[in-house]
Amino acid sequence: APHWGCLRHNAEIIERVEGKLHEQCRHYIKLLRETCHELALTHGKMEQALLPLRTTLRLAAAKGDEMMGQAPVTNTLTLAQAVSLAEELVEMYAKDLHLKRLIVDDVVAQANRDVLIVYLTSWEMMPYVDKRRQSELFDMLTPPAPLFHPNSSPSPNATPPRLSSSSYEDDDPYA
Repeated sequence: APHWGCLRHNAEIIERVEGKLHEQCRHYIKLLRETCHELALTHGKMEQALLPLRTTLRLAAAKGDEMMGQAPVTNTLTLAQAVSLAEELVEMYAKDLHLKRLIVDDVVAQANRDVLIVYLTSWEMMPYVDKRRQSELFDMLTPPAPLFHPNSSPSPNATPPRLSSSSYEDDDPYA
C-alpha cells in the first residue's frame, strides 16, 4: 500500500487518486503490451530479411561450394561475415524483446516499488543491446554509397547512407 503521508486521513482524496492511478496503470500497461507486439513484429521482419542470406549459405554448404560464403557483399564483407554480423544484431534484439515481455507479464501484479524501478530501468537501459557493438555492426553492414549517381554529378560532400538505430531507440525498440 502506498504511503499517503498527510493525506492518509482524507478518504475522499485517497479514493479519487487511487482511481486515477489505476486508470493510468491500465493505460500504460496497454501501451507496454502494444510496444512489445510491435517489437515482436519488427524482430520477425529482421528474421525474414536474414532468411534468404542464411538459405544461400546453407545451400552452398550443402553443395560443398566453399566459395559462395566468401562472395563479397560489400568491399570489406563476405556473405558469411555479413550474415554472422546481422545474426549478432538480431540476437541482441531478440534477448531485449524477451526481457521486455517478461517485464510486461510481471509489471501488472508487481506492488514492490523497488522492483518496478528495476523493471523500468531495465526496459530503458536495454542491457542486452551493446550500443558500442551495435554501432560497429551498423557501420560494417551499411554498404558504401556509390561514388556518383548515373543521372547526376558527384557531390564532394556526399555521405554514405547509414543504418540507423534511432527508430529502435525513439519508438521503443525495433520499430
